[in-house]
Amino acid sequence: MRIITLEEHLTTPSIVNALAVQGQARVFEATLQVVLKDAKGAKLAEKTVTASMGAPEWGDYSTTLPFSVTARTEATLEAFALSPKDGTPQYTVSVPVVLLPN
Repeated sequence: MRIITLEEHLTTPSIVNALAVQGQARVFEATLQVVLKDAKGAKLAEKTVTASMGAPEWGDYSTTLPFSVTARTEATLEAFALSPKDGTPQYTVSVPVVLLPN
């Protein structure tokens, strides 16, 4: 069952300085996490985002993740909700991206 969608609108396959992220989610209290990680799993950027509506409805969300890298970096953009029961990530969706230094 799909709970979160993730859309990154790129005009080029590589990104410099900041990544614009948008999608839809139907998650508890309309709250989800958006995280940018390098290939080793280190967090480069992270934000808590609030969708326009909470579950069981679909809500829109959007944010910008600023980042800084010193070399071309293969990375992953993830969106997920935290379990209200124990705080573990759930419903994770991810998209590969390439980050470029400024």
